[in-house]
Amino acid sequence: MKNYLLLLSLVVLSYMFYLSQDFTTVVAGVAIFMIGMHFLEEGFKLFSGGTLERVLKKTTDKLYKAILSGFVSTSIVQSSSLISIITISFLSVGLIELSNAIGIIFGANIGTTATSWLVAYFGIKIKISTYALPLIAFGIILRFSKQNSYKGFGNILLGLGFIFLGISYMKEGFETLKASIDLAELTMTGYKGVLVYLLVGMVATVIIQSSSATMAIVITALATNQISYENALALAIGANIGTTVTAVLASISSNKNGRRLAMAHFVFNFITAFIAIAFIYQFVILVEYLSVFFQVADDNYVIKLAIFHTIFNFVGVIMLSPFVPFLVRWLETLFMDKDERLKPKYLNPNSISLPEVSQKIVSKEIEHLYDEVIIFVFRAFSLKPKSLKDTKKDNLIEHKKDKDFDFEDKYTNQIKSLSGEILNFILKAQTHADENSKKIFDKERLSIEYLLSIIKDVKHLKKNMNEYSSGHNPLQTEYERILKQLFGTLKEIEYLKDDALNAQNLSKLEIIKLNFDKHNDFANRKINELIQNQKVDTFMSISLMNDSNYHRSIIKHLLLISFLMWVDDDLKELKLSDEILDMLNSTTRYKRMNDEKATETSGEN
Repeated sequence: MKNYLLLLSLVVLSYMFYLSQDFTTVVAGVAIFMIGMHFLEEGFKLFSGGTLERVLKKTTDKLYKAILSGFVSTSIVQSSSLISIITISFLSVGLIELSNAIGIIFGANIGTTATSWLVAYFGIKIKISTYALPLIAFGIILRFSKQNSYKGFGNILLGLGFIFLGISYMKEGFETLKASIDLAELTMTGYKGVLVYLLVGMVATVIIQSSSATMAIVITALATNQISYENALALAIGANIGTTVTAVLASISSNKNGRRLAMAHFVFNFITAFIAIAFIYQFVILVEYLSVFFQVADDNYVIKLAIFHTIFNFVGVIMLSPFVPFLVRWLETLFMDKDERLKPKYLNPNSISLPEVSQKIVSKEIEHLYDEVIIFVFRAFSLKPKSLKDTKKDNLIEHKKDKDFDFEDKYTNQIKSLSGEILNFILKAQTHADENSKKIFDKERLSIEYLLSIIKDVKHLKKNMNEYSSGHNPLQTEYERILKQLFGTLKEIEYLKDDALNAQNLSKLEIIKLNFDKHNDFANRKINELIQNQKVDTFMSISLMNDSNYHRSIIKHLLLISFLMWVDDDLKELKLSDEILDMLNSTTRYKRMNDEKATETSGEN
């Protein structure tokens, strides 16, 4: 269906180009303007170096701060879509609450009106194309830099240059188009005109996929008297509704939090548009009053349109902010998962191009995978503690088989499915990452590999455990000891997870490792005693020794995962013990990563 619509659009555009060269100029201006918006967005991604994300994170603890933060950031970066992507990402990983995420979107709606002011004040009053070409020239030069900050600044200059050039083309196109086609003849008055042009603005924004581009077209058309002031107001309201359709479509591939935020965006813009339509003439009176107060000329309708665009969005925020708690409660009842497949909690495809954000997302998703693997391990061994921290070892063992647990089915639809989605996300995110980010992604991928290794070891271990850990089998005590040791390690790691990411966690891991070694030595002596006293036959002894190896492998991988996930990433500052180093170097991939780092360091020296 999308391909047919695309083909139809190309055919219609080609026909319009054939009919009118002036129409071609307008469309070219829109295209150049949108290229400018793209470069501006990409520039801020590189130039900010994560600053934008950190500012948003720190200034959203209160609703009014979130609104202000959304307004300021969107006004600066001129991209509500970029702010929305970052907001959804933070919401997904739990860095901000849904209510504060809604606040950012509210503020972004006001911030996006800055484009109207940019076009209305600079694009119309000043010969803006004079500044466009130098900005593009400087931007191109800076883009050749290898430093992301310079490259990002170059993209920003390119973006501004193309935006100015696009506005100039649109204005020129509309001025010359009037000689052949006078769109002003299509002017409609009254509420009928409001509704018709609202629909036109909405459809145009859905097609163009940018409310900023729609507003640029409306303002330049108004400046050249191609549309009336009244119809321009309706087009601005329609653009606000149309941009929510874009957000909803973009959220389809997002997680449930992303879809909830898109729904909040839709609700806000729809209600705001309804208020603007119902009281449009009262808003016009308010705009006239403000125009007199700020000494705006009576015939300066482009500035009046910018005022109107800002005012009705601002009124919408003021009126709807008190109802955010009710909105949140309603949104949390939507988009509940019913599929048996384990869904990612945090992955958001729209964040792939933001390295710092995508790293946090992947880290949180791997923690989610870790939790699911631990649940999987418990169910595989028929262990059902209510809480890892609250359950005592002696109350742990239950030999009742979990009838609802199918090892292969749960592994395929849950662990393997989620692992695959994370790895696919990492693969795509690495195409936008620098060398340091790629190394972090490699460690995160290694953590997934270790988690999958645990599942494989569990599969082997549970086979004999189910056979020998019931009744009065001489190996029952040994298998119960293995389970209690495994549970004890998991319990210690659970406490370690709660601490902030720091180097102190390393010493805790070492203590866990030393305790495991003591228990392992004791277990080896018990196995030898059973064999020497001939309490077990040859097959049973071999099975127990193999299972002890599987048990050791599980513990080793748990410690390695903990090291990668909950110990400071800057390995150069950590004084690793021999025990931890031995474990790390026993894995080929980690050794290779360390060797590469050592080679790079020696090369720098």
